[in-house]
Order: sequence, then structure tokens, then C-alpha cells
Amino acid sequence: MSSAFPEELPMRSRLLATGSDRAASPDRSSVVRVDVSMGRAHRDRASSNTTTMLYFLTASAILVTIVSLLVALVPWRRFSLGGTPSGMVTDALGQPLPDDDDGLGARAPAVIRPYRMGHDQVFDGDSLVCSTMACEKVGDALFRQLEFHQEPCDDFYDYVCKRWETAHKLPYGAARVSVDDTLLDEYELLLADVIQRGRPGYEALKEIFLRCEYPRKGDTHWIDTLARMGLYPFPVTVKGGVRVDDIVKDLMSLGIQPLFSLSVERNVDHPTQSYLLVGQPDLLMGPLRLGLDIEYSYLDDALSGFISEISALNQTARATLSRSSIEGSGLKDELVDVADQFPALARRIRDIVANAFGTDFSKTPLKTYALKYLHTLEKGELTQNLKDFLQYLAFRAAVELGADNEVDLGDLMAVAYSRPITRRRLCIRMMNRFEPNLIMHMSMDAAATKLGGKASFNALLDLLETVLNDTLYAQAELDKEFRDNLVEAVAAINWEPIVPDAVASHNELFRRLVSIYDTACGSKNIIESYMALSTIFRFRDFAQKDLDKWAGWRGGMLSTYSRLEAPFLKLEIPFPVFDFLRDPDSSLERLQIPRIGPRVFYALYHGIYQLAHNYRARNKAATFVSKMHALMDCLGRQYGKLRWKESRRRIGRNSYYSNLLDFLSLEPTYRAFLRYADRATKNERLPKVENLTPKQLFFVEYARNFCEVNNATFLDRVLDEGTKAPGWYRVNGPLRNFKPFADAFMCKPNSFMNPLHRCVLK
Repeated sequence: MSSAFPEELPMRSRLLATGSDRAASPDRSSVVRVDVSMGRAHRDRASSNTTTMLYFLTASAILVTIVSLLVALVPWRRFSLGGTPSGMVTDALGQPLPDDDDGLGARAPAVIRPYRMGHDQVFDGDSLVCSTMACEKVGDALFRQLEFHQEPCDDFYDYVCKRWETAHKLPYGAARVSVDDTLLDEYELLLADVIQRGRPGYEALKEIFLRCEYPRKGDTHWIDTLARMGLYPFPVTVKGGVRVDDIVKDLMSLGIQPLFSLSVERNVDHPTQSYLLVGQPDLLMGPLRLGLDIEYSYLDDALSGFISEISALNQTARATLSRSSIEGSGLKDELVDVADQFPALARRIRDIVANAFGTDFSKTPLKTYALKYLHTLEKGELTQNLKDFLQYLAFRAAVELGADNEVDLGDLMAVAYSRPITRRRLCIRMMNRFEPNLIMHMSMDAAATKLGGKASFNALLDLLETVLNDTLYAQAELDKEFRDNLVEAVAAINWEPIVPDAVASHNELFRRLVSIYDTACGSKNIIESYMALSTIFRFRDFAQKDLDKWAGWRGGMLSTYSRLEAPFLKLEIPFPVFDFLRDPDSSLERLQIPRIGPRVFYALYHGIYQLAHNYRARNKAATFVSKMHALMDCLGRQYGKLRWKESRRRIGRNSYYSNLLDFLSLEPTYRAFLRYADRATKNERLPKVENLTPKQLFFVEYARNFCEVNNATFLDRVLDEGTKAPGWYRVNGPLRNFKPFADAFMCKPNSFMNPLHRCVLK
């Protein structure tokens, strides 16, 4: 373009000169002067225009570059949803993904390309955009959370959680932060606020909580308690005549189980009968640190060998497929009589328990599923080096009893909870451990209000129960007799959301719980008395024939998952199972299903597995358990081949059973969501993410509730030892084996989230 200007400018000069001749007809010299002067002016003007055009071209080039970048960066997925382009399956950098049998060796790419729009006309095509303020708030939050530059078909966890991780940095000293942790923290604050404000009839409960949070001069501190037992100061000095059983008895009277775990269980076939279940204690669980930066040098050097020994013993129960997760009081054929196998140890255990709780358990059956651990205990291998054992026991006891300790022992509590917590929260957790039922009753109205009232969440739970029954009836893998027995057993389960029914009805249990707090408040050592009375109450009364006196919850209130244990009569549904931080507006009610469904069905399928296991013990023809084991092995092999860029480690075997329950929980949750949509007048989408169809929104909400941040050391330990997998596996694992997900996002075959071969229950 610039080459045309030199010819154009002289022409304009000639035209100007010709016009002058016609106008005035001057002499030649004047014409020459005019022509020269005009030519000089036009040359100056030409130079100026050239400079202007150069600026224009430079600005245009910059503009084109900016537009190109914007085109590349615009989140086109907001305007079109689909899979990767046709042809060879590649990552975002154009590299082909491995084409193995299950797409297992593929590393989920980190970046995506724009993808196509996909509509499901049957379910999603007629949906409208929700216009409530609650929907606008949630839509805006999702718009800011979703990583639009991550292809969901390549790594759905990163698509949903990557920006959440960026926004939630780990606090100092913390090892993990998750969506569930956030809900638990907020629930603890809610409980503390309800207790501190007080209610008539709960004065003693408030007094105990305040004495824990703000100890008075003269109150017994846990350092004093440990000192009386000979477990303080550190390092512990072993005195002559010290008997391990005496220390164990004193700790057990306070609810600490240092040498063996003990619980009173109901007989599966005869729920009116009970027995004592003995197992491996959680107190002796391997290495001290959970990835924190705190160094316990005074214990590391002296106890490294002993801790390694404890770790090795701890692995014996996990020798096959994480039996520590599967085993339980519900598996009848796994239980053996302790007196038959270990008669001397059985007498020793009965003596310790009788001295701790003042109750004669000589005629109560004593059973176990931890044969290897009890064999080690009977041989005395754990306490052979008494000094090292007491050192380790002192440390773990301090961690368990740290609610009323000095700051350094408060830091030790972070080991148990993966992050530092305040004294107020420690006190809530102490009360949750010893007697949570009365606190749940005290706070049930405040909790129900957070969810929009009891009618709201009860309707959702009714929907889940209906879907589960329909799913079991449609299960082709079940023979008719077992299916009928299973459906009948599941129908007999009482669903108890937020608070135990027995406490809410103000029966004898309610009055007896109040008496624990009243009696403890009259004691000089108020906190210690409260813990001892609560522990004795659990073992004395629940071991009697009149088991209805103890009908509260045994799993506590601080859990984000439901609990269902033998004899499978009560489904405990704590408040944090629900997303109570979300607006309770009815327009968002459906979004609770992806949250509560997996956390309710997880416990139910745990019970179903144990019921099926017991049925197989009576009927060898039953194959359902074998099929569940085959599915669990398939998932285990698949997860073991997945490579996650956050860690070089592969996932261990301890989470096999949890992975199975995660997978089994997904389908009924999805069905419940679809059934809710069928009942609704319209399937509404959310503002700002309008092109997320309702089905896609389900999967986004499903994944969002598993978002978490781990430090590297803690993550490695979870992968090696954790009975539940990290969130990345719990999202991508079930979804990549669930065809409706691939259909919803139109994932190409053999992409990471749509492998050619899936694990199925068949």
C-alpha cells in the first residue's frame, strides 16, 4: 500500500497547478513558483501521511494479536459442549493418548481445546434458566470455579476443582483442606454457638463445654491426668511395679483404648442379644506425623524402631484386599470366639474391662475378627520393651486427651485432624467423641432451619430410599430369594437425619443423658468426670439385655458420611452430610442430591455388602458377593494404572473397598436426580453457566463435593495407607466407568474419561 503514495501525490500537485492556470493565467515564473511551493507542501504532507499509516499498521497488528489471543482464551465451552475432535485421541498438546485396553495408562492432560455443543432433547432440551437470586448466586460461584480451559473429557476433577484448589491455600501447619472439612468446621462453630447461647434444660451441657474451653484455676488438666497414670512428663520414667494392665484400665475408663479396641455389638441374627467385639486399636497406628512440619525429635530418635514395628503389625490386617475396611461386626463368618482361640488373653481382657467399668462381662460372648493382632498381643510382642511402649503410649494418649492441654500438646492434636484447630473446636470434638446425642438434640432446630425445614430434607431422603428399592429390584445379578431378603432387610432400616429418634422423643435415653451432665457438673474434676461417666454409660447399659435404653447414635455427629452398622437397623445421617452452606431456596433443592446421594448410598451399600456376605455364608449358590469382589478388583487394577500429575505414587490397596462403594453409590444417585427432574415442572439451568445441561450440572455438583487440597507428604501417605482415595480418584474413577457421564459430555471413545472398557457389576 505504501508504494502507491509517491505516484498519487504528484498527480494531486498537477491537478492543483492546472486549476491555478485556469483560474488566473499567471506568467510562467509564477506558475513555476506555485508548482515548486505546492510540490514542497505535498512532499511534507506525504511524509506525514506515511508516518500516520505506519502507526495505523502497527496498531492494527497489535489489535489483530489481541483479538487472536482473546479468541484462543474465550471459554467456548460456555457456548458449546462436547468431546474432543474426531480422529486420533490426543491430549491438548496434540500428543496421542495411549491406546491400551482401558485407557488406563493415559495421563490426564492439563489443557483442552474448544469442544462442541451436545443436547439431550429428552431431558435437557426443554430446560429453562433459573431466575431466582439463589440460582444466580450459585451460577456465579460455579462460573468462577470451573476451569474452562480444562477439557472435562480429559480430567473432570481438574475441570471442576482446579480453581477451587487455587483459591483454598493450605493454612500454616495444615496437611489437607477439603469441601467436607469446610462443612465440618462450620458445623462445629454452629454447635459451639448454640451451646454458648444455651437453652433451658441444657445448663449442665453448657457448663461442661465452657469449662473445657475456658478452664478455671484448679481444674484438672490432662497433664495432671497423664501424670497420675505415670505417662508424664516426657520422656516417661518406668517405675518399679508398673503394670501395663493398670495403665490400660485407667485409660479405658476415660474412653481411650490403648491396647485393644472394645465395643458392644448386637447380634445380627438376634438383635436383642449383644457381645463384646475386640479388635486392633486405632491408638497404635504407625508413624506419628501426617505430613506436618512439626518435628517430635524427642520421640523420633527413641521410638523409630518401635514405631516401625507397630506399622508392620498394622499391615497384617490389610494383607489381602483391605480387610480393615471390609471387616466388621456384620460379617458373621469372619467372627471367632476369643475364649476358644486365646483363652488366657480372653481372661485378661475381661479383667481389664471389669476393673475399668465395674461391670461383670464374664458371661458376655467375646468375639474378634483381628486374629493376627490378638496373636501378637497374647505373645506379648507389643509390650516386650516396656519403656518404648509407654513412651509411645504417652504420646498417643496426649494426642487423644489434648483438649485441655498446653499449646504444644494442642499442636499435637493437629496430627490427628490433619490441620491445626482451635480450643473451641477441640472441645466440640471431645463432646462428639464421648456423648454427642444430647448436643444434636439441642441444636436440631437450628440445623433444620439451615436446610429449609424438616419437610425439605425428608422429601429428598424419601426419594433416595425409593430409588434404592427400585435399584435392588432391577438388579439382574441377584437371585430372587436373596433379592427378596435383601429388599426386606433394607426396608427395615430406620433413616434418622440430623438427630437420633430416641433422643428426639424425650424417652428414658434423653433423661439418662441429661443425668450424665448434671452429675459431672457436681464433680470437682468436671471434664474427667464427664468423660468417665459417658464411657461407663456406653458399656454398662448397652451390654444389658434391655438394649432399647441405648438407642442413640454410635458414629457421632461430626461426619460427612452416613453410618450403617450391624444389625443394620439404624441409618445415622449427620447434619454435615447435607450442604447446609447453600441457600435452602427450593430452586436449588435438586442440587442437594449429588451431595447427599453418594454419602447416604455409601453406607447403605456397605450394609448391603455385609448382608450379602452373610447370605452367601448360608447359601453357597449366591454369587452377588463374588461379583462385587470382581468389580472391586477391576476398579483396583484400573486405579492402580492411573497416573496423576499431583503425585508420582500409585494408589495403594487399602482404598479398594471404598472405591467399590463410591462406584456403587453413583448410579442410584444419578437415578434419583433424574427422577426428581421428572417430578419438577421444568429442568432449570443456572445463570452464567446456561449451557451446562441439567445432566452435566449433576456431574459438576457430584465432583465439586470432592474438591480438596493436600500437601505432598500427606497426599503420599493417603495414597499409601488411606482407606479412602484422594478426591481426584473418587471423582474420575467412578465417572470414567459410568456411561451416562460420557454421553452427557460427548466424550470421544478412548478419551481419558471414556475408556474403551469399563468396570461393571456383572
